[in-house]
Amino acid sequence: MTRAVAYRPLRAAVIAAALVITCIMTGSAAMMPSASAGAAHAVPAAAKRAAADDFTSFFATGYDGWQGSGWQACGPITWSVDASELTAAQAARETRRLAWAFQQWSSASGLAFAYAGQVPVAYQDAGYQMRPADGTPARPRHIYVAFRRQGESSLLAGRTFGLGWPTGVDGSQITGGAAIFRTELAADASRPRTAMSLYLHELGHVLGLGHAGTQANVMYPVVSDVTRLGPGDLAGIRAFTRPCPA
Repeated sequence: MTRAVAYRPLRAAVIAAALVITCIMTGSAAMMPSASAGAAHAVPAAAKRAAADDFTSFFATGYDGWQGSGWQACGPITWSVDASELTAAQAARETRRLAWAFQQWSSASGLAFAYAGQVPVAYQDAGYQMRPADGTPARPRHIYVAFRRQGESSLLAGRTFGLGWPTGVDGSQITGGAAIFRTELAADASRPRTAMSLYLHELGHVLGLGHAGTQANVMYPVVSDVTRLGPGDLAGIRAFTRPCPA
């Protein structure tokens, strides 16, 4: 017997503790792209093996029975963007970057993602709920992405520029997700790698990954300008993705 979980207020203190450090940026100087950003470095074999084990479930603590939950690879998972607080040019650019991030996770997991267009959403800070602004029910197997100004979420403050989380679980299957990003990041065209790394990181949470412990992985809590999934990211998404039932 499965149980559907709508992620109601999700125990606000628990989700705040889990997410508040999710996308803290590095210092302003390190946020700027550089010629060496993303360059490959020689890594000892032992370190590579350790990094491959460096992943956790989003539900690692505080959610009995949900540990290791992930999306089923059954048809496409749709996603949409609410870019109403961005300019047209910013919206187009960030949607392309998000599509790129979804593709990286798709290549690693076998999950398929399909862009469903611009969908305005209503975000409720209490319980971190995101729903279509027109009042229609949330779509099944859908990920809502929105851009909001600093202060529109109690967690989007200081150096926290984004949040990502599953919005529903049925048994061990994640059935919905949401991510919210600060408009200030989208408006700053000088930090493309930082934005792309942040999108990878938060979508990793939406797909069921928790934080990694080493900087070799995108899921490391402090986001910098890494734009390649690390060995732990790859191992984690493969471990949590659920096969489609026959």
